Amino acid sequence: MKKHIVFVNLQAFGDVIHGINAARRYKKDNPEDLVTYTIKSSFQLTTNEGFSGIGEVLEVLEQQSWLDSVGLAIFDNQGNIRGLNLNKKSDEFKQVDKVIFHNNWYSDLGISKSANFPIKEFISEETYNQTDIVLEVPNVENFNNILKIGTVGPLDWNRKLLSESTRLSLMFGLKDILEAKKVQYEINLFGVDISNYSLLQSLQLIKNHNIFIAPLGSLIHGAAALGVDTISVPSVFPIEYDSPEFYMNTGWHKTIKHNEENHCKTYKCVTPKLSSSGDNSFGNPPAAFGFWPKNCPYTTTKLSCTKTVKPQDILDYFERWINDRSK
Repeated sequence: MKKHIVFVNLQAFGDVIHGINAARRYKKDNPEDLVTYTIKSSFQLTTNEGFSGIGEVLEVLEQQSWLDSVGLAIFDNQGNIRGLNLNKKSDEFKQVDKVIFHNNWYSDLGISKSANFPIKEFISEETYNQTDIVLEVPNVENFNNILKIGTVGPLDWNRKLLSESTRLSLMFGLKDILEAKKVQYEINLFGVDISNYSLLQSLQLIKNHNIFIAPLGSLIHGAAALGVDTISVPSVFPIEYDSPEFYMNTGWHKTIKHNEENHCKTYKCVTPKLSSSGDNSFGNPPAAFGFWPKNCPYTTTKLSCTKTVKPQDILDYFERWINDRSK
């Protein structure tokens, strides 16, 4: 008997990208069921709390062929769902048979497989172990054969690394490498602080890029899902939690590893969380000093290991990518 399954995501857009791929896996193993994916009505793009982005995220979700409907989950003051506002209004979407929450990820699984965890009982073991993500967006014409490098704007770089000099050194370093190799190129910036495009338009353009280099966030996940190579600068630890290198089985994906002299090597600031307990009440492994902590008493520099990335480390990976590409 056909059922209507509603996913409710309480997190950010990067988590939504992984969440809709869990919904894709559910649909693959349960093709007769109706699958709805919703975000909370108070959703905000985390790179700019002054801008909700609800309409832009729903516009992206509507492009995904495996989702039968999308919309908003509306909560009361006690945190209970009091209604759904969906883009499909027919009677078959009014009856909800199962609600699946995407509000946790588990440190022993990583972000992508964590999205599968709440649906483990509804999919095969083979499907549960799949972690690749895809994103469907309309194609736009690629007008030239110039090498295209994508990144995020200063807001995201500086919020996660607290260093404008790192971002600028990287931009100049990319220029030096490409000009030395006599490669025609363009570097394009995306993100809410750039304000040139909607989220869907940004993803359409990113799809035509050759590589995306940025701090870990929604656009890195989006680029990987669109088949674009990536170099990720992590802001969580261990890096296996969150990086395309560890959940994508296709493409070229590398993650900057924090310098050993700036790492306690024990992850003392992260509380272990194990999905094997089967306890759905816990959430993200919390850093004791904030999600992107600036200071850490366990490192020799007293700075968080995520704030001590060297531009040259990123450039070394980029040069490896250029060399691999030319073989």
